Amino acid sequence: MKGTLSRGACALALMLAAPLSVAQDAAPSRDLARDSYVEFLRLSSPDDPRRASALRRLADIEIERAEKVQLEGDDLSAATVIYDRAIALYQQLLAAYPNDQHNDAVTYQLARAYEQRGDVDTAIEQLAGLVERFPDSALVTESYFRRGEALFSAGDYDLAAQAYGAILARDDAPASSFYEQTLYKFGWSQFRLGEYASALDGFLVLLNHELAPDGVYDAARHDALARGKRALIDDALRAMSIAYSYLGGVEALNALLDRATASGFEFLLYEDLGDHYLDQERFTDAADAYRAFVNDFPSDTHAPHLNLRIIDTFRAAGFIEQELAAKEAFVDRYALTHDDGYWAAHARDDAPLVVEAIKAHLTELAAHYHALSAKQGEAVTRAQHYYESWLASFPTDPAAAQQHFLLAELLFAHERFARATDAYEATAYNYGEHARAGEAGYASLLAYAAYERTLAGAEQIEWQRRAINGALRFAASFPRHIEANNVLVNAAERLFALGEFDKATSAARALLQIDNPPASAAHRNTAWTVVGHASFETGAFANAEQAYLSVLALNVIDADGVRQMTERLAATVYKQGEARREAGDLAGAVNDFLRVAEVAPGSDIVATARFDAAAALVRLEDWTGAAGVLEGFRRQHAGHSLSGNVTRELVGVYLNAGRDVDAAFELDRIARDASNDAATRYDASGQAAALYAGAGDVDGERAVLSYRLASLSVGLDESIDVRERLGALALDKGDRAARNDQLRLIVAAHQGAGGGTARSRSAAAAATMTLADEDLEGYMAQRLVVPLVDSLRSKKASMEHLLGEYGKAADYGVEAVTTAATFRIAELYREMAASLLDSQRPPQLSAEELEEYEFLLEEQAFPFEEKAIEVYEANARRSSQGVYDQWVKKSFDALALLMPARYAKFEKGEAFATVSR
Repeated sequence: MKGTLSRGACALALMLAAPLSVAQDAAPSRDLARDSYVEFLRLSSPDDPRRASALRRLADIEIERAEKVQLEGDDLSAATVIYDRAIALYQQLLAAYPNDQHNDAVTYQLARAYEQRGDVDTAIEQLAGLVERFPDSALVTESYFRRGEALFSAGDYDLAAQAYGAILARDDAPASSFYEQTLYKFGWSQFRLGEYASALDGFLVLLNHELAPDGVYDAARHDALARGKRALIDDALRAMSIAYSYLGGVEALNALLDRATASGFEFLLYEDLGDHYLDQERFTDAADAYRAFVNDFPSDTHAPHLNLRIIDTFRAAGFIEQELAAKEAFVDRYALTHDDGYWAAHARDDAPLVVEAIKAHLTELAAHYHALSAKQGEAVTRAQHYYESWLASFPTDPAAAQQHFLLAELLFAHERFARATDAYEATAYNYGEHARAGEAGYASLLAYAAYERTLAGAEQIEWQRRAINGALRFAASFPRHIEANNVLVNAAERLFALGEFDKATSAARALLQIDNPPASAAHRNTAWTVVGHASFETGAFANAEQAYLSVLALNVIDADGVRQMTERLAATVYKQGEARREAGDLAGAVNDFLRVAEVAPGSDIVATARFDAAAALVRLEDWTGAAGVLEGFRRQHAGHSLSGNVTRELVGVYLNAGRDVDAAFELDRIARDASNDAATRYDASGQAAALYAGAGDVDGERAVLSYRLASLSVGLDESIDVRERLGALALDKGDRAARNDQLRLIVAAHQGAGGGTARSRSAAAAATMTLADEDLEGYMAQRLVVPLVDSLRSKKASMEHLLGEYGKAADYGVEAVTTAATFRIAELYREMAASLLDSQRPPQLSAEELEEYEFLLEEQAFPFEEKAIEVYEANARRSSQGVYDQWVKKSFDALALLMPARYAKFEKGEAFATVSR
């Protein structure tokens, strides 16, 4: 086409044109090439359009020659001469062709030549000129950087900072290969200028870019950084710590984080500042830096580590009091008995070092204050506090018995006898066999006696009862102890304690028959109690019930006695129910079991009685009655050890009563109860899902299937089945996003299983295809409009994304998915060609410009159409391999439209004929 393209048409051509890669043979000799260019320039006409290229290439060769001479170090003056020759050629080129499209590269090479020959100032001027004259050049960023490097090396930090800042101000700065070094050098330039706040901001951007490029700090990614980048990060942190110290230390760091964000690596900033102070032996400042992080980020994973650094710092400094205070602050802050604070965000199993530190420091603090307790009264309370904190935090630790014994010894030594009794008994009986169990058991009796001497009246009597029980327990637990016999003789003074039930009953009834004068209420109380206990022990439960009711009617025992007697009364009624059940009187047993709650509503045995009543009703097949009792049990005895059995019983009751959804709910409870074995939970979740499905309860089915996946061990293929079911349920509810989430999880499950299975591969392929199809509609809807550079870039990005996703689907090797994905890929190319031809035309184009524009559009659309045909043909060729599904057929149909001369003549059945051959 004659004439010159308009500016708009040229811009479009430049934008769409792809660089052509042409293989070139290496010149046999660079000197020969140089001589050839020199000869060409000597003989060619000044108007020859090839002269500019020859001048540029000759100058480039001269620079390469000079660099080689300079590198070999043979003759530096010779290198300078060659650089001067290159400089002259570049200057000649710029003078002769001031408007050449490659002058930005020429200017860059000219600056490079000046710098290499040692004329840095002129090199800087040339780079500044390049940036000014060619602001849209691809070399602008590198020019700014090289200029900044030269200025930085020359000590001109102000201008260097401006050069680096110009790069950072560009929208494409993060994509530049110089971005990290630019941030780093910008920070150092500001630092050298004394602009510490600006330096901190620059360094923080660098840290965010390197340590949290996606907005979240990942320690593993940090550790995996290359050595050079790690050194860069470490040096930036060092510079930042120095800057903080110049600006006021922790306050400066806090100010930085008030105006900017450190995406999860704040601990590095505080720790590095503390380490900086520690290197300077500024121990208090170091501790303050660590403490600042702990106070400002109490739930951060690294907070305990920095808290421990405070303790280490004071220990290293020899600050004993501060070290002690730091330990106390540590164990108080991270006490395992707290559910708030740090432990609200972290599981203890995930922080073993923190837990071990707590134990170590609690042990040290308890021992420290125990040692001081003889001299300081307050130390007793502190030691007791740390022993009790230790025991509450580590109740099953092998050292718990020893710690409990030390607590008991502390309490006894300081005449806190009641608490000492509890501590000794816990030491003796709560930790199984251990070296100090017998010693602690006997010491508890001494504590009982010591405390009894401080009591009087009914309180003393009650304490004596406790002492007798303690004595019996000691004698039974430690029969070989040197004091066991003495303790047992003392306990034998009570008939009932000796187990002589008939004699105890006779004596008690004789006491009750005396009426002149009648026995005191206290005596009758003891008598009725003995009668009740003895009757209970011998199985005369009706007599025991009458005796316990008589004791309660006297109303002379304290609340604890009432509670004990009520429990006894409940037990007698319960026992009568058991007897009727064993005799086959289930209806009578139900009556007695339910009567327990009437006579002793607060008794611990009420729950067991209700459960047994429900079990008897089940045997009677009274489903409604059984359901009511079991439901009442759950309401009134939440958390009871039989709750799990109640749930299992309710399943059967509800199923028999035709209440499938209720049964499913109970099965879901079983599945979610971690105390059940894995097989039980697995089976229960499956049954619950089936019942919900049968009842049409979509929400219930989704919930139980989701839990089954998340918490129960299911195989890969089953997990695929469940996720497909969840996706289908979500789609039924109109929740496409949730369905897509399941598809992504299917893909992830297959990929995470190594080779996976045939089932997982097929499902992953189909899921990948479906997810890609979700994005296809948006791509098809994207129209190319003016300005074309923006809309084309967006559509190309969408196309590349979809090509990748359909490529992934095809790569699974699942035939049906592969043909569909291949067809979709061809459609993408075909649609891009059509979109280019159908794109919006720039307004105000002349007829000639519009013609040129249309021509260029056709040139750019043609490769996409050719690519579409190529992919359609690849899919169509599968018919010769016996594959002829709808996507192969559609490929033939598309080819018939695109290449009718070749494909429109084939009938649909001919492809099958080809296959049959």
